[in-house]
Amino acid sequence: MVQFHISTGHSEKRKLAKRVTGLFCCLLTAWFVAGCGGPVPPLGDSDNKTDDPPPYVDREDPALCGTCHTEHMSHNVSGNWQSICKDCHDTHDSNTANLSLINTQVNSLPVTFTARSGANSFNDGDPSANDGICQVCHTLTSYHTNDGTGTAHNEATNCTACHEHNVGFMPAGGSPGESSCIVCHSSPQAARPAVVNPDGTGGHHLGGGTLTDADCVICHDTSQHQQGDVQLWDDPTNPTSGFLVDGTPSQLDAFCGKCHDTLTHPTIHTTGDAWEPSCTECHQLHNPNNPNLSLINNQVNSLPVTFTARSGANSFNDGDPSANDGICQVCHTQTSYHTNDGTGKSHNDGTNCTVCHGHNTGFMRR
Repeated sequence: MVQFHISTGHSEKRKLAKRVTGLFCCLLTAWFVAGCGGPVPPLGDSDNKTDDPPPYVDREDPALCGTCHTEHMSHNVSGNWQSICKDCHDTHDSNTANLSLINTQVNSLPVTFTARSGANSFNDGDPSANDGICQVCHTLTSYHTNDGTGTAHNEATNCTACHEHNVGFMPAGGSPGESSCIVCHSSPQAARPAVVNPDGTGGHHLGGGTLTDADCVICHDTSQHQQGDVQLWDDPTNPTSGFLVDGTPSQLDAFCGKCHDTLTHPTIHTTGDAWEPSCTECHQLHNPNNPNLSLINNQVNSLPVTFTARSGANSFNDGDPSANDGICQVCHTQTSYHTNDGTGKSHNDGTNCTVCHGHNTGFMRR
């Protein structure tokens, strides 16, 4: 405590003392507020005021921002580096034209963010600038990289319609029209085709029904979704770890079998030969334009397949010699019946083959 001993009547000394005291208070405040990452008091809780002084926290600690911004979450990225609030936001820059207190420079690169869509938005697709807040840090992503490479992806749109701040910008499921798997994946995403219809029909999990975001995450691990990876849970019934889908058909057999067990659900076709077909060689899990039943591919063994009924025309094998497009014949070349060239003996054409050849026995005769 600084004390000044001033005699009564000495007005000039009294004035000087007031000035020195005021200057001391200003210097003390500046030391707390502006001192090289020094501590600053957090904003008080207006609903729970107490007489106790607030605790001091580091001015760069996201917890300080989080005392008010409880609906926001720092960017969830891969790797060892995790961004914090101040990496993107400058809370005290009166000269910036950027929205949301976005820094004019992030990752040592200039940032222009004066609109939420269109020019100068999150990433407006201008190859001469590459100054979008959603791209200046991106080097390993499939889209919106800071050197302008990568595949175009919803340029000049409001990124937070799908990548919300409150989930760390992960493309997580949410309200219809916002962060929704269905909204994004009912349209082609770069080289990937649409996997579901806009109304949620045409995809797996509820065959013939309507998908929701909750259905998607039963099978899909979305922790690396921002990197453009398709990952599935090792075990959808116990989703603790995931694996990267590499396109190998046999890779998915164990995954499918976690739900489609051999007792109550199908198993793969038993051929009695070295080649055993995998699940995805007959079934395509996400093809909204495919009218075939049971998610059957519209092309198997490089031949067209029509399977819109379980008996009669366009069933397992309807006996039409002009088509030979039954799912039970397109792979058959050495069988006595239902060969893919239409030869062989007639055998229960147009009937439901699984009455005798059950899927849960690998289509072996029961």
